[in-house]
Amino acid sequence: GPGALVAVRRLLYDERPQARVVLLAQGMAADDLLELLRLGVAGIVQSDMGTDLLVECVRTVHAGEQWFERRLLTAAVDTLLRREAGVRDLSRVLTSREIAIVRGVVGGLSNKDMADALCISDGTVKTHLHTIYQKLKVAGRHELAQYAVTRGVTSLAGETAATPGRSR
Repeated sequence: GPGALVAVRRLLYDERPQARVVLLAQGMAADDLLELLRLGVAGIVQSDMGTDLLVECVRTVHAGEQWFERRLLTAAVDTLLRREAGVRDLSRVLTSREIAIVRGVVGGLSNKDMADALCISDGTVKTHLHTIYQKLKVAGRHELAQYAVTRGVTSLAGETAATPGRSR
């Protein structure tokens, strides 16, 4: 969860960048797994797996390799593919700037925050939102966020509306 992400981020970026991290996880969400992979975690074992797998994981990571259970990687790949398909579907209807606005809404950014990140005015953000609502036939910001999330379009940790060309 979020606590593990904070701890791993602090360890690998602030304290011991060369550390090889192995996590014993319980019910890990695909988004958390993807972020942990980005951070450089070397191994993850689900807590419901036997201790023999934990030992094998630690040995493998100690030998310089990575260890991730197949079902975790499958969930992560499925999430990435769903996001890519969602953005591809949206890109048939929305411009890259409009997709950046959608990501900003999903990420909880205010109009002012999006305007600052995209170097445009608040009024331009409002115009983009109005156009997006019409194109997607949604009734407002909340419905837009729900629409985007159900299609796998999310704003990931560290991502802002200022990265319109990146597919997720």
